[in-house]
Amino acid sequence: MDQLPLPPFHLSAELLVQLFPFHLALNHQLQIVQVGQALDRIYPHPLRGRLFADHFSINRPRMSISIEDFLKKRQSLFLLESRDLSLVLKGQMVDLLESEIFLFLCSPSAIDAKKLTDVGIQLKDFPLHDVTPDLVFLQQTTQMSVKQVETLNQQLIASQEQLKDALSIQEHLRFKAEKQA
Repeated sequence: MDQLPLPPFHLSAELLVQLFPFHLALNHQLQIVQVGQALDRIYPHPLRGRLFADHFSINRPRMSISIEDFLKKRQSLFLLESRDLSLVLKGQMVDLLESEIFLFLCSPSAIDAKKLTDVGIQLKDFPLHDVTPDLVFLQQTTQMSVKQVETLNQQLIASQEQLKDALSIQEHLRFKAEKQA
């Protein structure tokens, strides 16, 4: 099957900020040159112009923070931990060779609604293509279901105890009635 050639197109910085609200763009000196709108909003101070290593550590893959290692590991899943917030970002590093920029396209790795809100992230911060809000709802639903099962289990245990007590009383009364007869 013949594929149609892709027409040349460029993604504007404004559209990139909208589509990837948690992204980071780094130059080859590892300075942060662009920040997604949600990450920019929740961060306690501006990140643009600052060194990446001053604000993030790389938990995965195991590597030093260098251009060479970014190039070697660009096909890996990255986990970045913020040094300033209780936040881990999960995503992919993309090298835009023509512009000498690395893009880290990512989302928060937490799916716990409380952890997200604790750092100021709201579900509306996620783009439509991101499944994280779905995972948050799934996790909340699962937690609620587990609580309901635990409650029902406690009720069942209490009912069994009541039934044992009632059977014990019935047995005692039957024994007493047989003795009197």
